[in-house]
Amino acid sequence: MAEEPDPDEAEVGKLLSWAYRGEVSGETLFERLATHFTPIGRDVQMRRLADLERAMGSALGPLLDERGLTGGDLDRANREATAAADEIGAQPYATFLASFEPVTTAALDRYRRLAVLSGSRHQPVLELLIDHEEALREFARREVAGDGADSLEPVDAVLDRLNQHRPGSSS
Repeated sequence: MAEEPDPDEAEVGKLLSWAYRGEVSGETLFERLATHFTPIGRDVQMRRLADLERAMGSALGPLLDERGLTGGDLDRANREATAAADEIGAQPYATFLASFEPVTTAALDRYRRLAVLSGSRHQPVLELLIDHEEALREFARREVAGDGADSLEPVDAVLDRLNQHRPGSSS
């Protein structure tokens, strides 16, 4: 009798693929938004958010490789992110910022579930995944509050940790 697949492992694979696809498309989204928000002086912020998404995707890559996952249709995810950026870029910046709270809350629910199901082996990366999403949310909260001068601090803090986490780094 064939052994049935572990439902938790299947869910981990789905959540991990979803997270990775989100990082790839998030990078595309923020890079594209940088061009839309250049006239209002928010291109630097968008590029930094793209850097965060790129670094997080790189940190997740080995977890996918270990499970033989690809993250799904990344070309489609990038096309959808480009279309979304064009739609978002046509709206006021404040409208864009208002979307962060529900989007990051939904992602955090999934990321926390992934961390619980994954056990301890990959907790450092999964903690970074959660922290990166919280940094995105805090960025938007600070921007909405008019604290644009300090809005990238949480993003930069997680980026620093991600850069230290990279394979081949000293930590």
